[in-house]
Amino acid sequence: MFIICTLMAATYAYFTDTFMLPSAGSEWLLLFLSGLITAVLANVLLMSAIAKIGSMLSSILGAMEPITAVVVGIIVFNKRLNIHVVLGILIVIISVMLLTVIPMLRQRNTIIQVQTDNKPV
Repeated sequence: MFIICTLMAATYAYFTDTFMLPSAGSEWLLLFLSGLITAVLANVLLMSAIAKIGSMLSSILGAMEPITAVVVGIIVFNKRLNIHVVLGILIVIISVMLLTVIPMLRQRNTIIQVQTDNKPV
């Protein structure tokens, strides 16, 4: 998917005469650091988080990333909070809650059922 998006963006930039390669060494350095921070560092931190706090909590925190982006946008970039954003935040929170609570309830139900099945008659 990434390759397809990159090719589409490059094709658009080429045909609209907006395609430019970095010309200075500092631009190449910034481009390299941008890729390094967003790709490599993010994955290293994710693997470290999984090892320390577990995969379930890591995935919950990862699912909350859009909410973090909204909060940063409001605080740092002075974006306005409207009803669509609030509804989106609520949908993300409800989805994360459902994805974490339902498996826990299923597991609890299975444990209760196993315990009742093992009672002597």
